Amino acid sequence: VRVGSDLVVRTVALRGSLVALTAVATRIGRVDVAAHQVSFEIWSTLAYAHDSLAIAGQAMVGRLLGAGRAVEARAASRRLLGLGVAGSVVAALVVVALSPVLPGVFTGDPAVRDLTTFLLWWVAGLQGVGAVAFVLDGVLIGAGDQRFLARSMVLSALAFGAAVAPVLPLGLGIGWVWAAFGVLMTARAVVLWARFR
Repeated sequence: VRVGSDLVVRTVALRGSLVALTAVATRIGRVDVAAHQVSFEIWSTLAYAHDSLAIAGQAMVGRLLGAGRAVEARAASRRLLGLGVAGSVVAALVVVALSPVLPGVFTGDPAVRDLTTFLLWWVAGLQGVGAVAFVLDGVLIGAGDQRFLARSMVLSALAFGAAVAPVLPLGLGIGWVWAAFGVLMTARAVVLWARFR
């Protein structure tokens, strides 16, 4: 129950941030929310690929620490981080290369295609911090550090909230929404990296 409650707090803070991301995007305009949705689906697909390393991290780190092999657990974590970062570079390059044509797979609307092409640069640019956040999330779950994950996700969600709050009142647009999403992912990556170190 203790471990589960910490993970519930972490997940609610993360999902709440993503719901807020979409809620703000829907209030900007139809073209904006359509482009956001296409871009976020591409982001999510790539996130699941990175998350596969997080799942491996949970199992490997948990097993190695449980066996008293802390040095090997750290080495495995570093390998997973290296794979995640390398994968994020490849993913970013693929997204950038396909950004002129990929939106056309989802929509025939020229305005949505153009805006999606712009947002795909955000998708590409956030791959690195996403990979670090996802992999270290799994590593720290494997290390039994769920309480820290819950607290750090709440802090990251608060940073995201502060970044996304002025978007609608100031009419900042969908690019700023994605910048706020970047704040969320960067905050997660930085805090989890500090904990891992």
